[in-house]
Amino acid sequence: MATTLPAQPRLAQNPAQLADDLLADEQALRDPAASEAVLMDAARRQQVGYRTLARNPDWEAIARPRIPSALLGIYDYNIDARHQLDALLESPKDTLPAWRSTAPRLPTNCSGTTAKPKARPVSAGTIWRRSHDRKPVRSHRRP
Repeated sequence: MATTLPAQPRLAQNPAQLADDLLADEQALRDPAASEAVLMDAARRQQVGYRTLARNPDWEAIARPRIPSALLGIYDYNIDARHQLDALLESPKDTLPAWRSTAPRLPTNCSGTTAKPKARPVSAGTIWRRSHDRKPVRSHRRP
């Protein structure tokens, strides 16, 4: 069954209004009383807002001064992350690397035959102290 994704949110067409809208979305995302629907809408607008600002460097200079100091670090991290992601996407490859999936190999022992893991017997009521200390400690509980 296919899932229909919501349309991209409409954003303001000028950087000052976009910054004000982004600030409102950031505040909504921090509001413990916000409903799930409000959070989803604010999160979508926030993502698209940061993407739009980061892809328009001249808009960043207008938007950044409108962000209060309490949220400025978050704004800067989001814009920087968007720049870094966009830098990765600037020269996408047309082909995938040549790889193949193979089944994992079992380790071999010294004679070259395949080593099979040995099952360890578990005694009821026995608790091991440490992996390198194999002296059992008897518990007082019965299974």
